[in-house]
Formats: sequence, C-alpha cells, structure tokens
Amino acid sequence: MHSPFAFNLITKVIEEKSAFYIFETIEEIRSDLLKDNSTVSFLTQKGKIKEKTIAQIVEKECKNQKYCSLLFRIINFFLCKDILEIGGSIGIMGLYLSSASSKCRCISLERRSVLAQKSNELIDRLGTKSLEVSSGDYMQQIKELLDKNKTMDFIFINTSYDAKLCAAIIEECLKLRHEKTVLVIDGILKNKKMKGVWNDICSRNCTRLSIDLHSLGLIFFDKKVHKQHLTTFFDDGKKQNIYKRGRQGLDFFSWRKESFKSSVQIRGLWKR
Repeated sequence: MHSPFAFNLITKVIEEKSAFYIFETIEEIRSDLLKDNSTVSFLTQKGKIKEKTIAQIVEKECKNQKYCSLLFRIINFFLCKDILEIGGSIGIMGLYLSSASSKCRCISLERRSVLAQKSNELIDRLGTKSLEVSSGDYMQQIKELLDKNKTMDFIFINTSYDAKLCAAIIEECLKLRHEKTVLVIDGILKNKKMKGVWNDICSRNCTRLSIDLHSLGLIFFDKKVHKQHLTTFFDDGKKQNIYKRGRQGLDFFSWRKESFKSSVQIRGLWKR
C-alpha cells in the first residue's frame, strides 16, 4: 500500500491541471524565442565549437509547458523557498521554478555563458527578482554553494546528456539537501547509463520515496515517509517510446473506474 504522502502527491500535484496566470506570460516568451533565428556559439562538453539558433536551442533543450508546470506545482505544494536548477539552458524552466511562490529564490546554473546571458535577458523581460543565473563549471559552482553552507529545498538536475556528470552532480547535491528536500532528475530512462544513475539514487539509504515518471524521477528524503518506490507514467506531451510498453494503458484518472480495494492499482501505480 502506498503512503498518504504519495497519494496526496499524485492526486494534488501530478494530476492537477489548473494553470496559473504566470504560465501564459512565460509561454509568450517561449513563443517569441521560437521565432528567434539569431545564432549563438558555444563550446560543447567535448570542447567543440557549436553554433545554433535561439529557436533551435529552445526547441531542443527547454522542457515543454506540461513538464515545467509540474515542477512549478511541486515547489508550490511543498512550499519550497530555496531552489537550485542545474542545466538551466536559456532560462524557460528557471522562470517557472522561480515563479512558484513569492518567497522563492532560485539559483540557475548554466555551463555556457552565452546562454546564461540570454537567461538574464529573460529575467529582465519578466521583471523577476527571484531568479539568479550563474555560469561556469557545474561542479565548481556547487562547491561554492557548499562553501557557503547552503541547503536547498528543491533541486532540479537537467544533465541527462552526460550520465557520468549527472551522477557526480547528484553526489554533490546530496550534501545540499535536508530532510524535506525534493530532488528531481531529468531523463532517468534516457539510456542504460542514466537508468543506472537512477537505480543508484533509488537504492540509497537516505532515499525514502522514489517516483519514476518516465520523463523524470522524484526523490524524497523525509524519514517520516514510508520507504518505497513507485512507477507510473507522466504524460509530458511528447511522443515517447514507452519502456518495455509496461506503462501503456496507465491512466492517472483510471482509479475513478476501479475499486478502492486494491490500493496498488489506484491511479495506475505499482510497487517495485
């Protein structure tokens, strides 16, 4: 049987579809960026110079509205104040994360300085004071946060393009957590290496609840929460090659047609 904590998270956050006024404003910014064919150059992880248009970067790297709004709702639901985003790209997600509450303060780390600069332009356009963008090596920037004895209420790691880097970042970010921290990892099933990274954090003694949403994974550390792993399907609006088709047919709303006798079946959840 899954815990009331997990049940409330599914029913009041993941399934929730209500839009906030700020969504429309941020999506207008996204729409404008998707029309921007100006180019920027930056170094890749392998040290090669790459040139892309702003529109291409937004299309490929920025999470869509369904994905962004889910993280917004998580922050809002758990009253997270200190937020860390690693892999901010051009800044769309950062705008969502920093707008979830008037008390939010979001630090967005982006390796490529040219994109960090673009993010700052979006901050000026939205007029927000709750988002701070920093550029440079991720590990060094996290170390600087640790040196300041920082702890984070919400951490979003968006570096699934490099599983080794993602694993190293998770290891350092565990030092930034407290018992109520929410850790979100993107691309947990992207490839075998990322699946390994996900399985590793799920198996840690400090992890109390892990939720595999296919597109992303949620980790909770609260010792009051019953220790378990849940797997379900989050429709982020993208076409997905459903892993082993095991999730096909799962529907968050199917519980309304089912009996409450089997709590494992409620809302299409099963335990591992």
